Amino acid sequence: MFEALGSKVLSGIISLSMFLFSSYTGNDPSLKQLSGSMNGSSFHVHTTLENAFTNDFPDVFKSGVTIPIYFNVQVKNGKTIHYNRTHRTSVFFDPMDGVYLVQQTGNGSSNSYSSYRTMIQAISAFECSIPVDGNWGSVNVSIEAYLSTVHFKQINRKVDLMVLWKYNRPQISGTFTLKRVY
Repeated sequence: MFEALGSKVLSGIISLSMFLFSSYTGNDPSLKQLSGSMNGSSFHVHTTLENAFTNDFPDVFKSGVTIPIYFNVQVKNGKTIHYNRTHRTSVFFDPMDGVYLVQQTGNGSSNSYSSYRTMIQAISAFECSIPVDGNWGSVNVSIEAYLSTVHFKQINRKVDLMVLWKYNRPQISGTFTLKRVY
């Protein structure tokens, strides 16, 4: 059992090292399909990251390091900002069980996935609920996604993961009319 685990960890270190010390292929991520709906006194917003986690990401996610993805959500009417919050989605690969552990603050969920494809679908779909105070009327909702710098203990090196997105922060915005539903 320890031999199998050691083999998995060693292969993860080797593939991560090859990624970090070789040329990489960046992605061209974008946010698509911004939608929103009222439910009582909450506004639910949803969007999807596309083309964000291909190329070198399988090695990054299997590195044994928690990989955070951030979504900054801002709701404003003119110059008045009603809501400005950054939500975090984090992915950690557990080599013992062969599953990806995903936590999402936007919708408050925590799940595990054995399939890479299913995990990517889950972390690419962003949703959050925003409490609406009174009738805000017409608001502009903007969402921006970004990655951070992560320290890989195996190689004792910090890597700005935005290099994998060619330093582009995908953004999307839309206008919605918000009225509380009683």
